[in-house]
Amino acid sequence: MLLFIRCYVFGFLLLGGFNFNFTTPETRDSIEKAEKAEEDKEENELQITFSKLWKYRIGDDSLFAATKYNDQGWDTIHAEDEIDFKDYPALDTVYNIVWFRTWIHVDSAAVSKALGIYVQQNGSAASIYLDGTLIENFGQVGHDKKSEQARFNINTKPFPLVFAKTGKHLLAIRFSSHHSSDLKGKRKNTKHGFGIAFTDLQDKNNLDELLDKTVYFPVIFLLAVFLTLGITHIIMFFYFRSNMLNIFFGLYCSGIAFILYFLYYTISETDYEVYSFLTRSVIYLAPLVVIPLVALYHTIYYQKLLRIFWIIMLVYAGGALSTYMEWRISRFLVAVIIILATYEIIRMNIRSVIKKRDGAFILGMGILYIPISVVLLVMVGLYFDDHEDSLLAEIILKILAYFMALSIPFSITLYLARNFARLNKKLIRQVDEIQELSDKNLQQEKEKQEILEEQNLVLETKVDQRTRELAGKNREIMLKNREITDNLTYARRIQAALLPETAEMKAAFRECFILYLPKDIVSGDFYSFFRKDNRLLVAVADCTGHGVSGAFMSMIGSSLLSQIINTRDLNKPSEILEALNEEIITSLNQRSGDSNDGMDIALISFNPAERVVEFAGANRPMWLIRNNELIIYRPDKFPIGGLQVVKEQHFKNNSIVVTPGDCIYLFSDGFADQFGGAQGKKLMTKRLKNLLLENHMMPMDEQEQFFFSFIQEWKGSNEQLDDILVMGIRI
Repeated sequence: MLLFIRCYVFGFLLLGGFNFNFTTPETRDSIEKAEKAEEDKEENELQITFSKLWKYRIGDDSLFAATKYNDQGWDTIHAEDEIDFKDYPALDTVYNIVWFRTWIHVDSAAVSKALGIYVQQNGSAASIYLDGTLIENFGQVGHDKKSEQARFNINTKPFPLVFAKTGKHLLAIRFSSHHSSDLKGKRKNTKHGFGIAFTDLQDKNNLDELLDKTVYFPVIFLLAVFLTLGITHIIMFFYFRSNMLNIFFGLYCSGIAFILYFLYYTISETDYEVYSFLTRSVIYLAPLVVIPLVALYHTIYYQKLLRIFWIIMLVYAGGALSTYMEWRISRFLVAVIIILATYEIIRMNIRSVIKKRDGAFILGMGILYIPISVVLLVMVGLYFDDHEDSLLAEIILKILAYFMALSIPFSITLYLARNFARLNKKLIRQVDEIQELSDKNLQQEKEKQEILEEQNLVLETKVDQRTRELAGKNREIMLKNREITDNLTYARRIQAALLPETAEMKAAFRECFILYLPKDIVSGDFYSFFRKDNRLLVAVADCTGHGVSGAFMSMIGSSLLSQIINTRDLNKPSEILEALNEEIITSLNQRSGDSNDGMDIALISFNPAERVVEFAGANRPMWLIRNNELIIYRPDKFPIGGLQVVKEQHFKNNSIVVTPGDCIYLFSDGFADQFGGAQGKKLMTKRLKNLLLENHMMPMDEQEQFFFSFIQEWKGSNEQLDDILVMGIRI
């Protein structure tokens, strides 16, 4: 309904205003007399009489325009100035060129006057010949639709001509209407054919009407308004996409702008192809006048799109498809869309006004003003019907019509402007609140800063005092550390004095090396060398702990081992380890105390004459490399002293016959447990085995240098975890 009302308004604006003709019985006679006088005046001013007999022929020949051409065999049509093909079935199915000929009578009143000839067309093309001379082409006549340039005109424009003499004149028309066939079956009430009329261009009223361009102004004005609103709000949506109202309102205004452009083109241009395209597009776009309004009101009143909106969209999709497929139901679906959307718009606004929802009054007035405007238009028309001031009536009617056409967009614009103003006011309040909070925070920060400055002065005083105290204590600690370091250095000299001379061992064996790297200044690892009878005894031990505690344990273990070997008649390594175990337990009072200190040790006894090596070990193995093969002699899995107090353990004695070139290796666990390498992992025993196999053929001195360089590179920046002791002997 809203769409129908708006189209009616646009029609009024298009025609320049309403023409109300409300008459009473008293005035009817005077009106009829005035009309009769006007007709008599027109007859006196212009006399051009059409013959009621039109002759036509299907085909094309330039001779058909000649006055002397014999057209006796042509078919005839009885009409004055307008030919409707629907009255002549033979012409209604023609798809080629048709020629029409008729004679017109021009009297002296029409001679030497500037006349205008009107040709009414509906998807056709025509060439007009007067007395055998082509005077104008209206479109381009063609043998088919491709070669034809058709015209469709509502607001026809005259072509000027002048008759030089009175009497009969031949009017010939070369005509084609291939495009008008598109209208058959679609617009049953549309005429197919053409109409001819003449007018006096020297008549001031006719000339003013011809030159009056203000008829286009209302359409152009409204087109500019709605197009500007549509583009503006669509652009606003792309910059602020969370506000869907802009896109809905922009689509609504754009839909009305397209319909206005369609009306403007219809009354101002005659290209049938463009007109046909716009006519088809109207079916697609006409619902856009109401569908975006439904979405807009749903968003305003409900903050979501209701189910009826999606039903309307579904019907719209069906209408668009049926229009594309040229189904007859398309017009019905468009009507359903408009009715549903109009109903929903009216329902929402009435209900929202009743419930006093925010903005309902502003938006409801935009809808309500349309029926109010219709009533006002009727009332003004009735009032001015009996008055002579038609100019004032026209002005008032146009103002009312403009307001009616702009009522809905004006109300929506007012609503959006009000919301924008509210948002700005809210933002201003928030900015003021933020500024106030910021000022308070600055004041608080200033107070905090003053308090902190006062506290800093107090703290600086205390820090200076504490720094002086700490400096004094640091000096004391440094002195004590120096004393401890000096004592440890002295202890290292004592520990080194207890270790056997490397030169003595090198003199006793063919080749040997000792890699000895304490973790701290003093070490928990130690090694021993003894000569007894015809035997050479070598031990490598790893005492519990490292540093000072390990060093004390190593000194105790080294002293007890030396005492046992030198004072007791014990030759087998297993017997020596059992005696050492007993002495450690007794010396540390481990049977009654809580000490668990002990040591891991590997002890060998070598008889050079018999080339026999005896081995016994407490948690430390002996490795023998012979002919590039590594042979492992495993130790007993318990230590010297410590946790084995509650058990009486016996060590196994291994006897091995060696050959020249055999390499024996004894070591603590410090080398294999060191972390390092590219990934910071433990070296592991497997890697140590590979290193020994790869380098055992080197001289023992070079092996010592290699293993020293390797462990330093492997360790890198990592801390040394334990004491390192590796001994190698070549038989």
